[in-house]
Amino acid sequence: MRITSSYIYQKNLSDYQSKMYAYSKINEQLGSGLKIGQSYDDAGIYSEHIRLDYELSTFDQIIQAGESAVSFTKNSDNAVKQIKDALVSFKNKLIQSANEIHSDTSLNALANDLEKLKEHIVNLTNTSINGQYLFSGTSINTKPFDYNGNYYGNDENMKVLLGSNVYTPYNVSGSELIKATDNDYKKIVTTNVRLVDKRYDITKPEQVHYITSDNKIQDLVGKNYLKKESKDELNVNDHFLINDGAKFPDTYFYVNGTKGNGESFKAKFQMKATESVGSLLDKIGELYGNTKENTLVKVELTKTGNIEITDLKNPNSTLNFSMFAATNKADSIEEIYPDKAAQTDAQIQDIKDKVDKGENNVPMVNLKPAIKKNYADVSSLADLRAAQIKDNVDILEFTNNGNIDTSFNTDGIDYARSLFNKKDNILSSNIRQYDANNNLATDSTRLSESALSALKYHDDGNADTNSVLKIDITSRSKTRYNLEFDITKGEVRASFTKNGQAQNITLPIVNSRYDEALHKD
Repeated sequence: MRITSSYIYQKNLSDYQSKMYAYSKINEQLGSGLKIGQSYDDAGIYSEHIRLDYELSTFDQIIQAGESAVSFTKNSDNAVKQIKDALVSFKNKLIQSANEIHSDTSLNALANDLEKLKEHIVNLTNTSINGQYLFSGTSINTKPFDYNGNYYGNDENMKVLLGSNVYTPYNVSGSELIKATDNDYKKIVTTNVRLVDKRYDITKPEQVHYITSDNKIQDLVGKNYLKKESKDELNVNDHFLINDGAKFPDTYFYVNGTKGNGESFKAKFQMKATESVGSLLDKIGELYGNTKENTLVKVELTKTGNIEITDLKNPNSTLNFSMFAATNKADSIEEIYPDKAAQTDAQIQDIKDKVDKGENNVPMVNLKPAIKKNYADVSSLADLRAAQIKDNVDILEFTNNGNIDTSFNTDGIDYARSLFNKKDNILSSNIRQYDANNNLATDSTRLSESALSALKYHDDGNADTNSVLKIDITSRSKTRYNLEFDITKGEVRASFTKNGQAQNITLPIVNSRYDEALHKD
């Protein structure tokens, strides 16, 4: 091939133009900051550019939604904190109202405070931001609660997009707020009676001293060791002293409770007057399973004399507690402080013989007090209540619900905790029922699930006391019905008296246990 001057010129010109084009593109990229100016410049880069633009737009939306969710959550947290503070105030006022020193005027004032706190709590549950209610679930335009606590929202969660098909909930529904349990919260049970040192005159505010763990059991009874009709009086300056010869009677404690794992128990134990209240707290802890090596619950006294039990092990705790104490009362102070110079049994008998023979100038003596009946150690609350009415026994309630059920007669004594509130013709219990998974019980929840380990079904068909639920009902006509629901035998037994005749009826429990064989086509 012949290379001419014209060919060399054309070649150099083409190379120059290519370099200038490349130089121009580079200057254009430097000036615009873009690798390509048009889609035809590089289809692959342009396609990647479109994809990244879409993801940037998505991230912008995620940021905006996230900021909105964060704002919503912060406002919810703030409202929940205020609800918590209001509930703490409500609880403190309830405990305060159980104090025996209140007059009707102060109780009415406390009732007004509680009513205002209730209204405040309802208003907090209806908090809205920019017209959106925080606790209505996804029904953000619906006011969640009315004054009676009825819920009108739903149980659904609002979710925010955090990435490609990645959503996370960020709200708390009203149902979850009010009815759910806190799995990450240690359950604490607090008695509603403030324990005070009754060696002092507790009717005088300046003499009210709250019990501590260093106090003795005798301090819980104090002046109540003597009957009201006694001419004597105990006082903190002359009595309750160390080694003063006092013979205070023992105190009997009756406990009814539920452990954190759902196991119910009843117990009765006896303590000497000189034992410490700290020892009483230790005994309560042992009833819940505490050992030297393992502490399941923490039992302590608050600064205002309330017993507080904290479950340390069970996140879904069903902890419950009620207790009262009974102590014999003395007719006179001589029963508590017998004369140390009293004659011997032989001397006393000699004096009695002389009196019987009618001899004169028989010396007057302080005879040893007779052994009294122990009214505090009983197996029936009816007997205990009768003894209290006659002022033979002092009863100290640690959980005051205004009623001691006297209808049961058992070794441990059933102390009423589950009361019913009456409104018109409706009775409603004051304790919520849960299933084995700690969810609120429904109509379909089985009794054995709600009662947990306290009520058991036996596959072998042999029923025992653990498979029977006992209920006592008094009708409007004052007829008393004793019902026994036997979940093992699948029957309910009813006994009552009508027209002076004892009646006993046994009926099957419908769907006591689902038997697939009975429901086949």
